[in-house]
Amino acid sequence: MAENLDPLRRLEPLCYNHKDDWSRIMNAKIKALSEQARRLSPEERIELIEDLLGSIEPVDPEIDRLWAEEARDRLAAFLSGEMTARTLQEIVQKYQKP
Repeated sequence: MAENLDPLRRLEPLCYNHKDDWSRIMNAKIKALSEQARRLSPEERIELIEDLLGSIEPVDPEIDRLWAEEARDRLAAFLSGEMTARTLQEIVQKYQKP
C-alpha cells in the first residue's frame, strides 16, 4: 500500500525506460490528440497542420509569398486558356523511365 503513495512511483510512466511501454504511452497520447483534431473543421485542421509543421521547420515568409504568387499566376493562366490541365496519369507517364 505504501508503494502507491510513493511520489516517484506516480512519475514512473513519464520516466519509463522500456521502449515498448513508452511507445504505448505516446501512441495513446497521439491517438487522443488525433481524435480531437478530427473534430475540427477542415480549415481548423489545415491551420493546425501548418502550425505543427512550422514548429518543426519554420516557414520562410518570402518562400510562402513566392509560392502564393506562382499559384495565382498559374490559376490566371489556366482561367485565360494560356495553360491547360493535365491528368495525373499524363504527368506520371512523362516522368516514367522507358
